[in-house]
Amino acid sequence: MADNEALEESSSDSDNEMDIEVIDLREQEGEGVENEEEEEQRQNRVFDVIRRMAGLRRHLNRIQADYRRLIDDEEEMDQNENRGARQPFDTRARMSNNYLFNELYTETRLCDELEENSIHELLYIIMPHIVYPGFSTPFITEEGRLMRVLEHSISQSGNPYVVLLPYVHYTDFDVHHSDFEVPPCDMTFDEDNQPFATVAKVQKFRLEPESLKLEFDVKYRCIVQGLVHGSSSGCKAKVMICPEISLLPIEKAVCGGSSAKLSPNKQKRICCELVNYPECAIKCNTEENCNKLANLTYVFVNQEDIQKHLKLGVSHFSYWLGSNLPIESRTQYELLKEDVADWRIFRLLSIVKNLASVVCVHCGSELCQLSHLINMNPEGTSGHFVNSHGYVHDMITVSEATSYSLQGNPTAEYSWFDGYKWTIMNCRGCHHHIGWRFTSKTFVPERFFGLTRTSFRPQIATEEQE
Repeated sequence: MADNEALEESSSDSDNEMDIEVIDLREQEGEGVENEEEEEQRQNRVFDVIRRMAGLRRHLNRIQADYRRLIDDEEEMDQNENRGARQPFDTRARMSNNYLFNELYTETRLCDELEENSIHELLYIIMPHIVYPGFSTPFITEEGRLMRVLEHSISQSGNPYVVLLPYVHYTDFDVHHSDFEVPPCDMTFDEDNQPFATVAKVQKFRLEPESLKLEFDVKYRCIVQGLVHGSSSGCKAKVMICPEISLLPIEKAVCGGSSAKLSPNKQKRICCELVNYPECAIKCNTEENCNKLANLTYVFVNQEDIQKHLKLGVSHFSYWLGSNLPIESRTQYELLKEDVADWRIFRLLSIVKNLASVVCVHCGSELCQLSHLINMNPEGTSGHFVNSHGYVHDMITVSEATSYSLQGNPTAEYSWFDGYKWTIMNCRGCHHHIGWRFTSKTFVPERFFGLTRTSFRPQIATEEQE
């Protein structure tokens, strides 16, 4: 009996010990789960603090940029008051491209004009922008082969004409900076989809040991029919010079000179009866469309400039307005494809009617209003510029800009506008480069902004309403 009692006591003691061990294990497991949850919560709090600090840092950078901009503006205003009256900037000074040539250049010799519908084989260069007839663009190349070919064509062959082929024609062709200088000879064109381009004359050039600097004066619109490879004088394009077509007013085309003594209203009524057109269609002629464009663009285009370019013809006016509107390069290319200047004017009118503002092409932040466009170039509100690395920028100039931050300090080195310093501008919304701010201590305006055409797009009225 005693042995049985002892056995039962030892058994109960061992059971109690096992129960205690199980309880201890459960408590340890519970503590482990609680520790993991606490650690996860702690990490989440740390990550949340890091995110908030990053947001505060970005906000602080924007505040510092705005503060620096305000300080710079106040310093310039104080200096302006101390210096007295400023002189207005002479936009004609931009015509010489002094930043590029420093008044040391060679002008090309006189040469024959190219006739309409004539076919030529000319050197070609791929350009990142559209340059219309009547406009100029600077160009720099440091590529040895292209330097030799261009210099030989200009100086020895006496052929200063070059085809400027815009790469915006291609939807699946990624062009890098080096491709602008070295024409890719393996490019081919579909016969049914031959690209449009422009033919430019080398107006002046400067040959240096490491580079060739040129100024192109665009003369003609052309169609590229094909490429000529393997030529000892470089890659050439076979082009046909496009005629500049302007239509007669429909009442003159239908009625002829016999109705010259009649009033315009009678001419329109007779024309309507002869061709069975509604009178409203007859009234929508190019002259009236040009007047409508003048009325719609008076906010951001100088009216004296409009009248001056209108006197040079409908074709010239269409190119001038297409260059000075804040539209994308692809839209400019579609205008270049138009054979008839009257239809180009009609398309420009439909574009201007819908323009609302200028926004960042990457994030949609508003950069400026149309009323902020100003003329800082002899060609109007836009112009082509080349930086010291050879990249050509198509830039519009505006008096005010929004949603931007400045990068770096103002510098006058290689400034495109004599007497102005430039500072890099980035979009405040997405931090992409959008252009430059220009400031001067001697000229009026004391500051303005340049926006690159690749950095913005026009916001149309329907988008703004939505």
